[in-house]
Amino acid sequence: MIATMRAVNQISRRSVLGLCGVGVLTLVGACTEDTGSTQDPDGGASGTGRTANPSDPPAPLPDVPDAALLTAALDRARVMVLRAEAVEDQDGIAGEALTAHTEQVRVLEGILEDAGIPLPPEPELPAETPGDDAGATTTQTPPAAPDDAASTSGGADGEAGDGVTRTESAKERREREEQERAARVETQLQALADEALQDVTPEALAEVSTASSANLALLTAIAGQRGGLAMRLRSGPDWPELAGPTGEAAAAVLEAFRPAIYGFEVLAARSSGDYRTKYERPLGPLRRLTRSLTELAGDAATPAPLGYGLPDDLDTPQGRTALAEGLLGVMWPTIIGSAGEHTGDPDATAGTVRLIAEVAAFAWPWDVELPGFPGMDAPA
Repeated sequence: MIATMRAVNQISRRSVLGLCGVGVLTLVGACTEDTGSTQDPDGGASGTGRTANPSDPPAPLPDVPDAALLTAALDRARVMVLRAEAVEDQDGIAGEALTAHTEQVRVLEGILEDAGIPLPPEPELPAETPGDDAGATTTQTPPAAPDDAASTSGGADGEAGDGVTRTESAKERREREEQERAARVETQLQALADEALQDVTPEALAEVSTASSANLALLTAIAGQRGGLAMRLRSGPDWPELAGPTGEAAAAVLEAFRPAIYGFEVLAARSSGDYRTKYERPLGPLRRLTRSLTELAGDAATPAPLGYGLPDDLDTPQGRTALAEGLLGVMWPTIIGSAGEHTGDPDATAGTVRLIAEVAAFAWPWDVELPGFPGMDAPA
């Protein structure tokens, strides 16, 4: 591993909040020491763990930091679970998304319950959306032929002499059903991407930036996961020019991006064919983002070193893969490390979300899983 990378890893482990550990759960719990459960007139428990009935009038939220933001985040995570579940093919990105969003729901529900905040009602997808239509509407299948041979009633090219169309063979039926299913899955994945994009609009990210320092890193990581999911589905947002983070926060991110550029350049030079192409792919976005971060860091950025120490086993595919995975592995923790300090700074929050998403996009060829909270450790 590159020598500088080891230092970055140590810093990120010290500085990044264990999800809900130093920040969210500790502070939220401290605000709710006296939140005991009481009995509703209707016999239901109020307070911790009670899910609101959709017909109930909205209950005032407890005076807990970011209660509305955390409640909205849970609602959105639940919607994302429904979108991911609606994808017929759960292999690959849809299954990964379902795992990530389920983790988000679990963690957010725990935070709200510990804070005595009523859980919002379970959402439902709109009755008619592209994803739902694709999942619910299928072409009716004609009766199956007895075997793979085409069954006809005479005539040529599948038509009988009396104009009756022949019955499709079992093989043709399977091929048609596979094509229809592939088309539905494509539409369902697009609906999943479109849903994720709602959480990375300028308006949505500006709202995230209003969170307190205790919860901002958590909410930023969630938004970064949504942006990364959309980019992996080739539906990434039209990101504005990177305007944050700035100063020392930008300089800290450079400590992971600069070694990554050097490392991937070396890996590409020592590879050929498809492997070389794979190692070259991250270099474009890495260089572009590094230039922007250098400008944003200003005087806080130290001069880039001429080189970095490399491991000795780069002559084998396994050694090169290990270095690539190591370079990528420190990026999310480094990016999210200062996210909690960006309260009231929408540019820094939006930029942090974008950096998380960009890493998700160019790390995909190495099967880097996109978790619910990139760069953070979710509690078990």
